[in-house]
Amino acid sequence: MGNYERAGIFDVADFYKNRFVEPESYVQGFLQENTLNRLSISTGKLMWMSHNIRPGSKVLDFGCGSGAFGFLVDKDCEIYGVELSDDARAIAKASGYKDVFVGLLQQCDFERQSFDFVLSLDVLGHIEFDDKDGLIEELKSFLKPSGVMVHGIEAGDVNYDVMTTDEIREFVGVDGHVGVEHGSKIRKRFERLFGHVLGRTGFDRHQSRYDMLKHWQGYGHQIDRDLAIYLQTMDANEIFAFDLATGIVNPAFQSPSPDESLDDGGFMLIVASDVPTEWCAYMNEESTQARVWPWRDVEPLAPGMTLDLNHPAFMRGWYPPEPFAEGLCRWAPSTSWLVLSLAPTAKRLVATLRPAISEGTVEVVCSLEGRGSIVARLTLDAGKWTECEIPLSHQSRSPLLLRLWCGRPIIPAYEESSVDVRELALVTKGLRIE
Repeated sequence: MGNYERAGIFDVADFYKNRFVEPESYVQGFLQENTLNRLSISTGKLMWMSHNIRPGSKVLDFGCGSGAFGFLVDKDCEIYGVELSDDARAIAKASGYKDVFVGLLQQCDFERQSFDFVLSLDVLGHIEFDDKDGLIEELKSFLKPSGVMVHGIEAGDVNYDVMTTDEIREFVGVDGHVGVEHGSKIRKRFERLFGHVLGRTGFDRHQSRYDMLKHWQGYGHQIDRDLAIYLQTMDANEIFAFDLATGIVNPAFQSPSPDESLDDGGFMLIVASDVPTEWCAYMNEESTQARVWPWRDVEPLAPGMTLDLNHPAFMRGWYPPEPFAEGLCRWAPSTSWLVLSLAPTAKRLVATLRPAISEGTVEVVCSLEGRGSIVARLTLDAGKWTECEIPLSHQSRSPLLLRLWCGRPIIPAYEESSVDVRELALVTKGLRIE
């Protein structure tokens, strides 16, 4: 009897049907929406794995869910997925995946020996022990002879044999982990099929806010009472700051190269191939080069230039672009920032803005961060778009940090029949430089 059956799960496809359907996946351009996303612990696994994917590659993502690796399109990769959920497939394709096969891997009709990379993230821990070797061999059949596997795998010492029926139902019921095993065992599985295997565990000492709560509420891990209360009451900005700080600290506890002595638990990165392959550490050169900061690559903003809603100027506070009544727009909470790399001839920013309030007026205060100087006070009327001029004066080579503060924000879920719990203060449908 397998662990799914022991846990009372007899239809595995139904169990996973909507479990990992996430409407806000890491779509193409998410690093441009906020370049600090690359440093957050919540995206650390994605970054670690993506550093090992060469630009311009054809990639197969096994168990792709809602398309977490959609941002690889920004590295000129062509991404395909295999998934059990039709709903997840639709989101993954919207995230940049070229195609997603829904069904069992053995039935997948993608061409064999055609992929440069085969990858998976947090999937193999959901596979029964007796099925793992066959699955890895099946995945290998999709690789080119010189192809590389990159897998992020849940690792740990979990003794399923001693669990009672209630204990295994509770454990597996959280996420579906029926096959978590020690890192050394994971590595041996790949060494039986590949000539070159690199492996290292990490992310065992530091966790995101989401994972800390899941391990406390779902798995019964101990946590400080006051910390638990704080984690549960964080707003969106606090969550981002918490995960960012944790992500910045985490690399100091990661080995810069593969290590033969593997930790008991955490997240294991496996890189396997039949040809010698390079290893990229958790924080490699790609993370520190200036080119990952988009504002250093774009030409200075000069008069007449219009800023796309995905422009790196939307550095902090802004939510991703989304459809609105008048087309694609971008919302901001009460405090947001624009990072503007300006040409010397730029004199003003013209922003088309509308407040979130449904009646009355609201003031928006625009100031230059670091100087403490207010450059404009804007008055916005409810329900109306206003073209606002914000004067700019900047001589430094470093970007100008423009802070927008808008009073009277709303939370839609508190005011109408909505599930949107974001703080919304204003929305823009366009910026230009004059």
